[in-house]
Amino acid sequence: MSRMKATMKRRPRLAPLAPLFLASLIVLFGCESDAGKFEKHMARGREFLEAGKTDEAILEFKNAAQINANDPEVYHELGEAFL
Repeated sequence: MSRMKATMKRRPRLAPLAPLFLASLIVLFGCESDAGKFEKHMARGREFLEAGKTDEAILEFKNAAQINANDPEVYHELGEAFL
């Protein structure tokens, strides 16, 4: 019984740091810039378009347009996908 109490009293030393570590991961990997998201959607759209998957390409280009509606390249690529 005393052995069980001794192990129950022991706490991992890193346990208090777990929430801080988790928050750091969320900040590092969850916060992609708009420019990065825009480029990712454009690249995926072009890949889909080259593969003949026009519906998927259109979706990716529309996602890019939501991020940066002022970029004429998005609308050019959308036009190519609709042809």
